[in-house]
Amino acid sequence: MNDLNTSFLNTQALPDVQGSDDARSLAIERVGIRGIKHPIQVQSGFGSFPTVARFEMDVALPADQKGTHMSRFVQLLQDQQGAYDGAVIVDMAKKMLPLLQAKQGRMQMQYTHFVKKSAPISAVESWMDYEVTYLAQVKESLDQILEV
Repeated sequence: MNDLNTSFLNTQALPDVQGSDDARSLAIERVGIRGIKHPIQVQSGFGSFPTVARFEMDVALPADQKGTHMSRFVQLLQDQQGAYDGAVIVDMAKKMLPLLQAKQGRMQMQYTHFVKKSAPISAVESWMDYEVTYLAQVKESLDQILEV
């Protein structure tokens, strides 16, 4: 009953395309992933709260490399413990460079932040939504840039 051919699963037969040299000598400014939704805890002045964030992560690809390991971007998200804030995004972007053997990269996180507000006259409370974006750009030899 088990007629599944598993011979293609031999990983030793698969070449590491991303790790191989690229004779074309073509550098790419940004290679990565975007639109990744990931559950997180956000640390803010209002406390810590759960939400779902959307991530973009990319690195500059040197001319001598054919590609990058996309799964390492996701692994970076999976490895993060604790609540997110601007400093965490910068730290994660810095960790991304050696992980992907890159000299520069960027990481963006977006989420919706809800704050309870009272109406000025009636004092009725309702939730206001605010879109929050953190963008960290890091280079191996320079300090980080963080936009909020």
